[in-house]
Amino acid sequence: MKALEFISVTKKYGDNIAIRDVSFEIFEGEFVGLIGENAAGKTTIAKIASGQTKPSSGKVFVFNAIPHKDFEIKRRIGFASHNSFLYPELTAYENLEFYGKLYSVKNLNERIEELFDFLSIRRDERVKNFSRGFKQRVAIARALINNPDLLILDEVTTGLDQKIRELILDYLEEIRRNKTIVFITHHFDEIKDCDRIIEVRGGKILNV
Repeated sequence: MKALEFISVTKKYGDNIAIRDVSFEIFEGEFVGLIGENAAGKTTIAKIASGQTKPSSGKVFVFNAIPHKDFEIKRRIGFASHNSFLYPELTAYENLEFYGKLYSVKNLNERIEELFDFLSIRRDERVKNFSRGFKQRVAIARALINNPDLLILDEVTTGLDQKIRELILDYLEEIRRNKTIVFITHHFDEIKDCDRIIEVRGGKILNV
């Protein structure tokens, strides 16, 4: 089954065309790397795929549903980017508790503790006191709180030191068998072990 499908998708912001006539498909269980330079259109693809924005033209399907219209399908998507989308005054635990309740996650406390254990996160410290690396760990835990079938990670390792990058990549290797993962980056070494690599340049797909 197709986990994600773009069919002739174009996205405009005013007169600016962010992506043009983009088509590709990703199947369930694949770990796909999406690579391209800054401003290539990668983040636009990620936002459309996760249902945060809709295309100007073309069609997008996540598990055969339209992501920006279907909240139930959003429950099956996890998204994290270089912006953490965390509440700085809350603790790491409180952030995950908030998002977990938003998605009606069952056994929420156990799920939070499981993620904190995997990613070595300090549960009771306010996020504003965390380093960038720790914030990114919490952001990835937030993206995983609902145990998503499709995980979209957009430049989550930007600005992190090598040790934290390796920790995140190792964790993704552990969970990849049970999920479809789209890992967006401009570092080829981070996606060399992916099942497939899709290259984006100038808002267009070069190879699939």
